[in-house]
Amino acid sequence: YMYRGGLASFGGAAFVTDGGVAHCISSELSDNMVSRGSFAGGGAFFGWKGSQIILHGTSLLRNRAEKPSGNALGGGILLIMAALQMIDANVAGNVAKGAGRHALGGAIYAVNRSQVVLKRVKVIGNSARESVSGCSDGGAMRVEEHCTVHVQHCTFTGNVAADSGDWAGG
Repeated sequence: YMYRGGLASFGGAAFVTDGGVAHCISSELSDNMVSRGSFAGGGAFFGWKGSQIILHGTSLLRNRAEKPSGNALGGGILLIMAALQMIDANVAGNVAKGAGRHALGGAIYAVNRSQVVLKRVKVIGNSARESVSGCSDGGAMRVEEHCTVHVQHCTFTGNVAADSGDWAGG
């Protein structure tokens, strides 16, 4: 299965909410973009309010959360009170790009008690970029308080948070 080129306010490929489950096996989600709404969130997936996103053997490539006048959160995936499980996956070239506010989590941004499990995942060349002022944090991942992350046998390479402040991290 391949989903390419979606454009939305939240979740360029899928917005999963209220206990819903998205389960992708041997799939590719690429070149999706979110740029509308009060913030841009989840270039490929936006998981919200008790939802689960399960990706097995799946690639998230070149997805974007881009907001010309606000926050860009999770170039690949945004989780708010949600769970993510990725196994044998590739996450590459995803971008969170803000202008005038914040760009957080090039590949993944997790907040509000979200849970992230990554097993044998390659996270390569993702970025969080703020073009005016504000901050860019977590080229690969930005994880807020009260969230849990489990990482096993993963590779993180070439992820960049382009920020002139003190809080950047690749």
